[in-house]
Amino acid sequence: MSRIWKFRIAGLLIAVLIVAVVAARYSKDDRVASPSRTTITLGSSHHPPRKTTTTVPEAVQRQSDLDELQAFVEKTRGLKFKTKPVITLLANTEFDSKVNELQHADAQDLTTSEVSLRALGLMNTDSTLSAQIDELLKGAVLGVYDPKSKQLYVRAGELTPATKSTIVHEMTHALQDQYFGLDRKLDDDVNEASSAFTAVVEGEAVFVQHKYEAQLSRQDQRDILREQISQGQDAYAGAAPFLVDSLTFPYLDGPNFVEQIVAKKGIAGMDGVFAKPPITTEQIIHPEKYLSGELNVAVPKPAPGPAVLEDGVLGEAFFDEMLTTRISAISAKRAAAGWGGDSYSAYKMNDSDCVTARIVMDSPKDEAEMVAALRSWAGAAAGVSLGESNGGIDFTSCTIVSQNV
Repeated sequence: MSRIWKFRIAGLLIAVLIVAVVAARYSKDDRVASPSRTTITLGSSHHPPRKTTTTVPEAVQRQSDLDELQAFVEKTRGLKFKTKPVITLLANTEFDSKVNELQHADAQDLTTSEVSLRALGLMNTDSTLSAQIDELLKGAVLGVYDPKSKQLYVRAGELTPATKSTIVHEMTHALQDQYFGLDRKLDDDVNEASSAFTAVVEGEAVFVQHKYEAQLSRQDQRDILREQISQGQDAYAGAAPFLVDSLTFPYLDGPNFVEQIVAKKGIAGMDGVFAKPPITTEQIIHPEKYLSGELNVAVPKPAPGPAVLEDGVLGEAFFDEMLTTRISAISAKRAAAGWGGDSYSAYKMNDSDCVTARIVMDSPKDEAEMVAALRSWAGAAAGVSLGESNGGIDFTSCTIVSQNV
């Protein structure tokens, strides 16, 4: 069944430009404003090109710029494209429509995830989860690569430095897909395979993107930052912090994982990572645990009770982000860092949405820290219960539905 905090945007690979440390742990994303620009499709395609008002010299220059970006991605990643990536530049409205179209073409039923998020107080309750994700994507996404159609779409009209940076990110996804296959079926029943794999995919794309930006002129770097700050102020406005953290986790923690792999094995070492990717967010946050082969502890599912709506593994990143919604980020990260494994179930009981989880930590000290953090997170909430038995933590959180609607 699906996991409550992982939404991989219906299998799409998206570009989210993070402005480093702008007022928060996560930052604002760029929206390139060009509403009046005609859509331009560049690269080879099985479909006839759309009519545009772009002159031939402009089109030639654009293609030349794209060829340079492709060459940079190939050189940085050490792989050659098997087929030329198809790139479509779309104005804001058209881009939002395309993302919405791709998202809902393979949309999952998120109703059961709403139960889980409400039970833990992690979701805005004035709209559906699907609607909140749609609104979040509308402001945050700059580019998207669709592994099914092999098409790459970018929110832009002109090839500004920021737009080129986004194209490098999405070209990296196209290259990954040609060699390693991104449209995989991953099992989340006993681990966090999807979340961890997404962090690898996005982490490498951000890694290549940062390499590209680093070799630009100081003026181009300033232009990218200026564009991000001036047009990204409201990208996440009104979004539930937990959903924002879920979206940005691969872009913030994934690059560090990739940097550690490259530092030890070179860029070619990423080939092995794609062949045998990490299966937990713990391995992403602590690359040394991936390199040493440390796996999560297999935890039996909680005792069956009411009809289970969804179940699976929550993971270190989940507990870090959940705890951060009510206690300090430092305390949350310290408590979550001792995670060893877990198993959870979500269900309805009378008028309440509930989640029950069993958590195993790495040591008795880690267990004591997690219990203390969960107690601080719960506060005086009547619907939360905690217990310790047989080397694990039993945790239940229920929220009365009528209080959230």
